[in-house]
Amino acid sequence: HSPYDLGGRLPYELSTLDVKHSISAEYYAQTIRLMAVEDILAGPDHLHESLTTRMPQLRALTKEFTDAQYKPDPDAFPSVSRLSKPKFKTSPKAPNVVTLVPWTLKTVVRQLLPPSDRSRDRPEASVSHANSKYFVLSQYDSALVTKADGSGAAWYRRDPKQLRSLLARSAAARSALILNWDRLRKQYREALFDVVSLDTWEQTFGISPEQPAQAEQVHAEG
Repeated sequence: HSPYDLGGRLPYELSTLDVKHSISAEYYAQTIRLMAVEDILAGPDHLHESLTTRMPQLRALTKEFTDAQYKPDPDAFPSVSRLSKPKFKTSPKAPNVVTLVPWTLKTVVRQLLPPSDRSRDRPEASVSHANSKYFVLSQYDSALVTKADGSGAAWYRRDPKQLRSLLARSAAARSALILNWDRLRKQYREALFDVVSLDTWEQTFGISPEQPAQAEQVHAEG
């Protein structure tokens, strides 16, 4: 529904976020982002149908990704490795306009290398939610990352195979979105009334038009 060709900055923002999530070992987050793009590519007809099935699928998917398995007890994870000096003297800094391209290339190349054996057994660091930026997480082979409210943590573990798969799938999904943009825009605009109509939402949630009237009658009789 954007008035701009290809949604303006959308392709750039999509590619940037795809890379950030992938190099941060946020594989679950990136996977469900891809599912969202694939839903868009499927067209508007299935939107309401997927509302009733998508959340159970997403919950089941957490079993496949350690970065989505938050646990409240710190002892549920191996303790942070203390066998060597800290990996960084100071916290990694975000790349700037000048260093962004070489930093990204260097980071992606490093991410494609196997993680250290030690990081498979123990996390290299404990990272707070506030510090869990892409330029920090991407420098570790594994790390415990806390939730925003501090109620738990998850073990982020770098996986080159997963990274390659997600980067390839992301590129394919973005290309498909760009190539089919005009067709999809036409479909979604034409389907707008049906997607947002009260009748459609009643069907989605299994609400009969008579139910509100029946509820009012019961309330009045009571």
